[in-house]
Amino acid sequence: MAKPISIIQDIAEKLIYDNRERNNAFEAYEQMYHNGFDLPKMIAQLPWIMKVISSDPHDAIDAGTRILGTLPVSVQFQPLAPGDANKQRANEIEKNLSWQLRSANRRRSKSVEAEVMKSALLYDAIAMQVVDLDWQIEQKRLMALDAKRELMMRRFGRFMIKTYNPRSVYARYSGLMPEAVLLRQLREVSDIIDEFGGAVVKKFPYLEELAVSKANSKIWYLDYVDYDTRAIWLVPGTSVAEASTVDVHGEAMTIFHGDNELPFLPWVAMMGGDSMEDNPVHKYKPILYPIYTSGAWDIQNIIETLMVSEAIAHTGSPQYKEEGQNIQESDFDYGSPERIAKVPPGNILSPLSAPQLDRALSELDALFGAKIDKATVSRILQGGDLPSGIAFATLNLATQTAVGVLKPSKSLAQKSLAEMFTIMLLWVEFTKKDLYAYNTVGKEQGEELVIKSEWLDPEALYVETQLHPDTPTDKQQKVNTAAMAVRELYMPIEMALEEIGIDDPPGAVRQAMKERKLQHMQDMEFKEEEGMLDLKLQGIAMQMQQQMQQAQMQQQQMAQMGQQAQQEMFQQGTGQAAPGGQGFNPEQAGQPPAEANPSQTREQVSGVDFLGNETTGLANQGL
Repeated sequence: MAKPISIIQDIAEKLIYDNRERNNAFEAYEQMYHNGFDLPKMIAQLPWIMKVISSDPHDAIDAGTRILGTLPVSVQFQPLAPGDANKQRANEIEKNLSWQLRSANRRRSKSVEAEVMKSALLYDAIAMQVVDLDWQIEQKRLMALDAKRELMMRRFGRFMIKTYNPRSVYARYSGLMPEAVLLRQLREVSDIIDEFGGAVVKKFPYLEELAVSKANSKIWYLDYVDYDTRAIWLVPGTSVAEASTVDVHGEAMTIFHGDNELPFLPWVAMMGGDSMEDNPVHKYKPILYPIYTSGAWDIQNIIETLMVSEAIAHTGSPQYKEEGQNIQESDFDYGSPERIAKVPPGNILSPLSAPQLDRALSELDALFGAKIDKATVSRILQGGDLPSGIAFATLNLATQTAVGVLKPSKSLAQKSLAEMFTIMLLWVEFTKKDLYAYNTVGKEQGEELVIKSEWLDPEALYVETQLHPDTPTDKQQKVNTAAMAVRELYMPIEMALEEIGIDDPPGAVRQAMKERKLQHMQDMEFKEEEGMLDLKLQGIAMQMQQQMQQAQMQQQQMAQMGQQAQQEMFQQGTGQAAPGGQGFNPEQAGQPPAEANPSQTREQVSGVDFLGNETTGLANQGL
């Protein structure tokens, strides 16, 4: 049941009063970040003083934000049961939540991650409101309020992430959890009218007059929510200076007051810092806390102001002294390259040494600069000059040590982002409306991702996030460490990929396996083509060898046939078989050849004529 509006306003007034000192400290941190500094009067009134302000606090905050707030955050959703199906569902939920954050960032000039990291560094506190636009549109329609702007914002995703200056947010904690959150801002009346539409003007006509007023067009906007009540009301105001004194009751204009239908607070309010501290100032320890409480930055500004002002004041100091009784002064010709000085007779012109700067101021400036550097973010991370030839191991160690200073702020930012994603899932479960997204990586790009409301148990939602430092040495070291863990310690590849910041480790593993399989298939095809080419070449070689062998056999056969033909022609002579052998050799008691073939002439038998010339027929027989 909703509490009366008067009680809500009393709670709001107490929250504002109890956090006065906290807001003073937050304002001081903002002044340091914005280089706002005033010299002490005793120094500022000196005519030769030139104020100098060190930008070290601003540079430290920006360096930390740049290092930890630029790379996408990794989301890890814990499955509640073993098995590949549950693991795959958890992976889809992680990709869906990452898509929701990217969509919400599209409507912002700076990403949620960057603003969360900056808030953690600057205030040690983070305040965000997670708005379900679908539910907001329905509620505004029920209240007869204009929801046109919410409908336009819906194209950037279902959730709207509003980040706030922690100085405007007040959280009330019990020993268990945050119990209530109050937002209090000094806003332009025209912004209020744009947000709530014409219905609020009809209810409070005074707002329309205030919106066009040149003297005072602002008003205090208060939004309170706890587990029972939701209230929104307006209180006239003029400036932020009234933040700790303005009456939250006076002339209040209630826009909404009623029951809170949500079973959760749609706020990420990481407020309170160190629970062991009672003082509101010391509960919050951002990286500027030590130089704020010690006054080191103020002293550094005074030292640098005196040092620079002294150097500037001595710029016009005399360079020569003239001694002598002659009343005439030396004449200097600055238009000539020689720059001749004409000294009157009797006078002596002597050069003076340039004034020396106070070495004590230089040493003090270096001392306090080192203190601020040690307390905040090292100059290595701010892009400071490194010694030439520095070893990689030395640079890596120095970088890791410097990043270690940011770990408390990094941890706070990671917990806040995890709570933001958890509230998104709580919205899905509460509205019973499934959450849709689309895959943006790998071959599954464009695939629809869905988180069904029945998958979610509000009492068992475990989400973790991880921010990755944008330092090359850190990334290289993580990759090398992960590779060594997989190779030597048999660490699961998916776990190693999570450690180095891969958004979708299972998808990356599947993609790698597909690429390996494709590469293997291509290698097999290449080998098959090479084998076929080898076989073809071998066949061609065998065919050529066979042809060569056949040619040799043909040559041998032709040679044998030629020899046989010659022998037959020798035997036949004129067509008859010529006798031969031992039986027709008279020297071995054989018959003369003439007896075997009496028709042969002497020339045919001997092969020569009576003059000793070979006869044609016998020559053809090879005799």
